[in-house]
Amino acid sequence: MTNVKPPADSVAARAAKPAAKARRKARAEAADTGGKELKKAALVDQVAERAGLKKTEAKAAVEAVLAVLGESVAAGRALNLPPLGRLRVARTEEKPNGSVSVLKLRTAGKGKDPLAEPEE
Repeated sequence: MTNVKPPADSVAARAAKPAAKARRKARAEAADTGGKELKKAALVDQVAERAGLKKTEAKAAVEAVLAVLGESVAAGRALNLPPLGRLRVARTEEKPNGSVSVLKLRTAGKGKDPLAEPEE
């Protein structure tokens, strides 16, 4: 069976639009509720919203950043990424299907906001 999109003005296309909108809304709500895991699709949605970008632009930016971060971690490089914090590779173990890295993340103290405006 081939995956053929129905014409834009067909009944099937009109029926698919609310379903797609509901999926986007559910992803956004899951990201906003502070769930245990942030998936890439929700991250792209949040970046697009905060930066005022189209989702395709945000997706390209997020994928590029994740690729650079992944390459840096794989190379064992420490990362200093305020306001996220300092990240370093504590140890890496090679496995048959890839590698497992243990990372340590140090964040700013509760009283410190690295991006706070100076007081007058």
